Amino acid sequence: MIGKEGWLSLDLLHVQSLENEQHLVFSAIDLEGEQLDQEICEKMFELPAVEGEEIELSESIGNTLQRISEAQQQSILNDIMERTSTYLDAELEKLEKWSQDLKNKLEKDIDEVTVEIEHLKREAKLTRNLAEKLEMNKQIKELEKKRNEMRRSLYDQQDEIDEQKDRLFEEIEKKLEQRTATEHLFTIKWRIV
Repeated sequence: MIGKEGWLSLDLLHVQSLENEQHLVFSAIDLEGEQLDQEICEKMFELPAVEGEEIELSESIGNTLQRISEAQQQSILNDIMERTSTYLDAELEKLEKWSQDLKNKLEKDIDEVTVEIEHLKREAKLTRNLAEKLEMNKQIKELEKKRNEMRRSLYDQQDEIDEQKDRLFEEIEKKLEQRTATEHLFTIKWRIV
């Protein structure tokens, strides 16, 4: 790039989303109108420099640098949105797994109680002793009551999970509301010698 020259503008992009972030946005073109990428712009600032006289920026060059800056800012915002989407997917997957684990455990417990009820019913039919039959029927009633409570608990837990999902969506929705501010730092004319 020795002998090349052009214009460079630097903006600071502030983004409030999942996290507060700041990004340096370089916009640069050479005198032929070719855009320089971010990496080259950053490397230019590692070179020793000499300050020259103040030069007037033409409107067309200013507009070109502005368009480049806006495109790069949009790219940064899209990356942030993609990360936010990945975060949302991961959080929902965790919630779904937790929900499914809880539901499976409660359903397994309900099934075990149902098997116990069926076993007691078979035994009660086979028993000839009236006192034992009454005692077994009493146990069956208690287990059926317990099973009904477990079913209600399952539905309550599912409602709680749905509420947690709603809260997560609201939280993510707030975080998805990207608030941005751009601060123009400077514009320079450069020449590499």
